[in-house]
Amino acid sequence: MAKLDPRQHRSKESMYDAYLDLLADNEAIISVQQLCTRAGITRPTFYKQYSDLEALRLDIHNNLLSKLKKALTINHPIPMADYEASNALPENMVLLFKHIYQHRYAYEILLVNQPDALFINDVKSIIRQFIIEGIRYSKAQERLVQVDRDFLISYTTGAYTETILWWIKNNYSMTAEEAAGSLFKMALKGPYSS
Repeated sequence: MAKLDPRQHRSKESMYDAYLDLLADNEAIISVQQLCTRAGITRPTFYKQYSDLEALRLDIHNNLLSKLKKALTINHPIPMADYEASNALPENMVLLFKHIYQHRYAYEILLVNQPDALFINDVKSIIRQFIIEGIRYSKAQERLVQVDRDFLISYTTGAYTETILWWIKNNYSMTAEEAAGSLFKMALKGPYSS
């Protein structure tokens, strides 16, 4: 992939922001001209980067999703028992919430204000893969899992997704560490104290 010069990079960022702003303004139909006016660029500048608005939309998705995948990549797997013994949090769970917060404007629009089904499904798919890898790396003994593995993966994917939505809708009322800690605690022991 060719590296963008600084002007192209700024133009691309302006287009990302303008597209999200137009969605936030509840624009039912966005035109290239509206986007260019909002971004402060010319139509030829837009068409140097994208064939149409759908290409821009997908580029915004892919940009965010690649960063989400990177945040959730398990680089140093640790068995579940080690987390329980140390009261440490999986680094990736904290990075998940930090990533969401860092890109909160885009997530607020694409997940909550103007939900984009394609984006939501892709986020769920990435979270699902993270959970599958986490189960594999945790070295949890299969005999201790009391439910069907696929059921567990679906349940946990939903829990992560709904927790992210709750966190956004509640204006990030917990820190990334607190949100990750609460989610991890429930994943290990459920919501009740023993």
